[in-house]
Amino acid sequence: MTIKNIFQTASVLILLATLIFGSSIQTFAQNNSKNPSEKILEAHVKEKYTSTCKNNPSTNPDAKCEYLSLVLLDGTILPPLTLSNELNGLQVTNQEWKQDDRVIVVQTIKTDGTSDYYIRDPDRQVQLWVFAIVVLVFAFVIARIKGLMAILALVLSTFVIFALFIPQVLNGGSMLVWGFISTLIILVINQLIGHGFTKLSMIGLFSGFLTLIAAWFLGWISISFFKLTGGAGEGIVFLRADRGANFDFKGLFLAGTMIGVTGAIDDVVAAQVSSTEELVLSNRNLKFYELFTRSMRIGKEHIVSMVNTLFLAYAGASLPLLLLFYMNMDQTVTQLMSREDLTEEIVRSGVGSLALLFVVPLSTFCACLYYKRPEWIITGRKK
Repeated sequence: MTIKNIFQTASVLILLATLIFGSSIQTFAQNNSKNPSEKILEAHVKEKYTSTCKNNPSTNPDAKCEYLSLVLLDGTILPPLTLSNELNGLQVTNQEWKQDDRVIVVQTIKTDGTSDYYIRDPDRQVQLWVFAIVVLVFAFVIARIKGLMAILALVLSTFVIFALFIPQVLNGGSMLVWGFISTLIILVINQLIGHGFTKLSMIGLFSGFLTLIAAWFLGWISISFFKLTGGAGEGIVFLRADRGANFDFKGLFLAGTMIGVTGAIDDVVAAQVSSTEELVLSNRNLKFYELFTRSMRIGKEHIVSMVNTLFLAYAGASLPLLLLFYMNMDQTVTQLMSREDLTEEIVRSGVGSLALLFVVPLSTFCACLYYKRPEWIITGRKK
């Protein structure tokens, strides 16, 4: 068995171990919950029916309400949940429920010992597993072992975020230190597992490491330059209420940005190094300068496509916010862009774009240097 086969076998075993022991993340989250008065339950819809409204004003004794009867997985029948009330036009949810639908229910325990229940979401666990299996099958059919290694890298990268970064920062660890460590580990995982343990992967890892350092520095400078607080967004409001105003929101914004940039760096580095290798294999007589020039032509196309991808990805994620601003556009475009929530998206895409502009020539130079020595190096050795 070759070293490559051993490495691939070990990677598959790591994937299985990650999936088996991944439930420890959920256990950690449950054990460290700061709201013991709430419990997450799984249930299914037993019946949906219409009946006379409870606590109905005497002015309209015949008013009807729509109710949902739920049964927990252990067989416990929950009190009926109100879906709609024609007395005040109440519509609790836009979701259409039917019998045997599985749902996620939140139980809120009150001080007097009684409980209130509400449906948080449909239970999508089955659909998520089906979707994951479909992706896994397609990855294997199209890319074979490479596809499985890509899925493994994705799973391990997610595991790093949930099992390393989040627990450490919630326990008081430095957002910047653990953010940098996490992105570095993710970069190593993507390069060595996603693309294989090869010399080209080591070139990509070296280029990506230097770019990651530059991107972190640039991101921190951008936060100071644009005077960002990291406090924009609906999720930040709830996090501030839970963690207080002293929580490092700037560091959180920077770490989140760098995690996204790490994926873009990995994508471009792998493409550039592989493109350089293919150029050498197609014409071994290329000189260093010729190889570098041709590789950079390909790299420029990578830059254009990835910059557009970064911008469109962040714009798509912010589309509801953009719609809201457009509907209430009583200000100039520059005034609108000065809002922190929009400036954050601009900084994210800008830092990612600058990182790509840095990593393309760097990875190209390193790959070309591996295959071909520049004339000035050869001449210097002869002297």
